[in-house]
Amino acid sequence: MAGRKNGRNYGFVPADEAAIIRWINNNMLVNWVEVDPELQRSSEARLIRQHCPVFNLAGNPEASTRLLALRAECVRIASAAASGP
Repeated sequence: MAGRKNGRNYGFVPADEAAIIRWINNNMLVNWVEVDPELQRSSEARLIRQHCPVFNLAGNPEASTRLLALRAECVRIASAAASGP
């Protein structure tokens, strides 16, 4: 990881970013749907509860404890790298 860009948003070195994009392209189906902002506020949480998408952890009744742990580890590593030796 290249370090923090903004709070908990981390940047990656180009090779790692390319590997992540390859993994997403090979393993995920991603769709975008444009909706009215008012509708989004009322429906996004309901849809997360209903469909339990793996990478949506907030409000997901089936949130993966393993994914939560991996994200925490990523934050720890990135924070250590950002603060230097």
